[in-house]
Amino acid sequence: VALADACATMLGNMVVTNDDLFLEKAVTDLMKIKNITGCYVIAGEKIAMKGTLPRMVPAKGTFSNASRIILRTV
Repeated sequence: VALADACATMLGNMVVTNDDLFLEKAVTDLMKIKNITGCYVIAGEKIAMKGTLPRMVPAKGTFSNASRIILRTV
């Protein structure tokens, strides 16, 4: 959890605009961190992703329900 929080902070500091070059650099730099297998960033109307990500499914219900973090053991 601490690593995920540190990565989220790092991305927040790196992505100062939704410019393609900023997004590409952010996900590329994040993927260099040991034990990071995937990265997904949304900035405005743009999305950048790299690596292996879990399957995403549509959320039903309120935003509060959709924004809960689900931890799973690999």
